[in-house]
Amino acid sequence: MQRSHSMCQKNVSAALDYLVQNNLSKTLVVFGFSKGAGLGFEIINQRKDVVAFIEFYGDVPGADSKDNEIRKATENLPPLLIIHGEKDKVVAVKKANKIYSIMSNNGNTVEKLIIPKVGHAFPLSKDINDLNATETCKIEIEIFLKKHL
Repeated sequence: MQRSHSMCQKNVSAALDYLVQNNLSKTLVVFGFSKGAGLGFEIINQRKDVVAFIEFYGDVPGADSKDNEIRKATENLPPLLIIHGEKDKVVAVKKANKIYSIMSNNGNTVEKLIIPKVGHAFPLSKDINDLNATETCKIEIEIFLKKHL
């Protein structure tokens, strides 16, 4: 598992390098969904050219630890938008609250959007609550990006 995670990290970083080196993007924003959100946190810790991170229903590796490593790894990060479903049974909403607390206590710019009545991976659902939540997310992401880019 660790090896494939490391390979994913290298692939994401290589994709970002490609965008920058080929002048395909002047502004790098990372999105992370569920397990990919943890990968996103690692990427924004390694790369200072990422200007914003949008995290959907994910977790920070080591966020539950009492270790100071997680505190150090969450300093001086780009603006972060945390989006989480209130009824998420895969990654509990308390994780979003914990991430928000860690990030804001470390002086990062962080915003949190907890969507009522939806669970994990709601943008992939056809349920009306999930569709409304997805529309809300689009609006909030646009506001967040206009504010921080």
